Amino acid sequence: MKPRILVVEDDKSYAPMLLKWLERQGFESQHAATGRAALAQAESWQPSLILLDINLPDINGIKVYKALRQN
Repeated sequence: MKPRILVVEDDKSYAPMLLKWLERQGFESQHAATGRAALAQAESWQPSLILLDINLPDINGIKVYKALRQN
């Protein structure tokens, strides 16, 4: 099984480029554009690593990080 990476990024031009690059490197990746989506996807998909943008439109990335750490 490939390592899973969740990319939490609200920049619509940067996220697809990063996802494509990660997949070429042999990772399975998914994208979340908001903090709420990131929390839901992290719980259901169980990624090996999360790349987390700090400036998200709905929830501050630090709060998302803290919520992820609690789970």
